Amino acid sequence: MAELIENSLKTVFGRLIRERSMNDINVTMLCRETGISRRTFYNHYNSMADLCRQTIFCDLASTLQDNTGYDQWMDGFRSILYYGRANRKMFFHIFFSDYRSSLMTALDEYSHNIIRKAIRRCADDSRISVSSETINFMSDFNNAGSDLNVIC
Repeated sequence: MAELIENSLKTVFGRLIRERSMNDINVTMLCRETGISRRTFYNHYNSMADLCRQTIFCDLASTLQDNTGYDQWMDGFRSILYYGRANRKMFFHIFFSDYRSSLMTALDEYSHNIIRKAIRRCADDSRISVSSETINFMSDFNNAGSDLNVIC
């Protein structure tokens, strides 16, 4: 039952976020459209931002599938670009909303996790022992590089 409710909320949220700004979507509206109570919503999600994060992350996980290894990273990256293009209205509505900062932080953490998994998978495939500390450093270094590109 919980999965059915969560899928229903994600589906309705996904439709609404493509039609309007995230600032114009609220819990009452989602509950009305899905036929659940506010209490039920909050039993599944902490906030609208939480629902948004989980909706996007589920979509991205589905989009990436197993394309996170060393040999498949280009396919994974390409699939994320296609996802972004196909969902540009959704990202536009999130980007220009009050939720932007928290969702950018969540996407940053999500990208770190993808990079960490790719490094771990590559190391395992190559039979190289790499500590979690080194993997985190490499992931942070990768992110710092993208931050430097913005600065320079």
